[in-house]
Amino acid sequence: GIDSSKYSSHSFCHGAASAAAAVGYTDHKIQLLGRWHSNTFKLYIDVPKDRILSLSSCLHLATAQSLVLEPFLNLQLSMLWVLKSTSLSLQDNN
Repeated sequence: GIDSSKYSSHSFCHGAASAAAAVGYTDHKIQLLGRWHSNTFKLYIDVPKDRILSLSSCLHLATAQSLVLEPFLNLQLSMLWVLKSTSLSLQDNN
C-alpha cells in the first residue's frame, strides 16, 4: 500500500491546486475548489521547470533587445531634440 506517513491534507491541496492550474482553471475556480478565502492557494501550485525556463528565456531576450535598442532610441530622441531646438531658434531669428 501507500505509506500514509509521507502525506498530509496539504498533499491533497498541493495536488488539487496544481492539477487545476495545469488544466487552465482560473484563480477564482481554484479558490472555490479548495475553499480558500485568500491567495494562499498560489503557494500550492507547482510550476513546471520547463515553464520557468521558458519565462526566464523570454525575459532574457526582452532585456537583451532593450539593451540593443536603447542606445539607438536615445540617439533618435537626442536628434529630435536638436532638430526641434534648431527649428525653434530659426523661428526666433525670423
